[in-house]
Amino acid sequence: MRILLLLLLLINPAFAQSPAWTPPSTQASAAINISTATTTKLITGIAGRWVYITSFNVISGGTGNIQLVYGTGSNCGTGQTSLTGAYNLTAQAGLVVGSGVAPVLVIPTGSESKVNDVCVITSAAVQMSGSIAYAQP
Repeated sequence: MRILLLLLLLINPAFAQSPAWTPPSTQASAAINISTATTTKLITGIAGRWVYITSFNVISGGTGNIQLVYGTGSNCGTGQTSLTGAYNLTAQAGLVVGSGVAPVLVIPTGSESKVNDVCVITSAAVQMSGSIAYAQP
């Protein structure tokens, strides 16, 4: 293991400076419970901390799209950046991404005055239910 890490550092010195995944000191989860076409904040960012999404799942009660984004301001309205494409789901169809062990999506920290939140955009007035697990170490 040490040899592998040493090789990575020799091949790519920037590797040592990139935000590496470490076991989180805090973990949390949030419910996804949306029944309208809207943008909803799921995770409130913390100044100076990255957000590591370790898993998310959703099931749809009808046909509609769901997409994860991040940004600042009310419901990620400012500087909105896509984390996923729009998942097109039909009734009783769903998806599961990640196992909760390691990050599947990483959200960079914002500035002191503009912290990045994580939001979900839904395209139709159908029930979208699920959860999202994350860490902000």
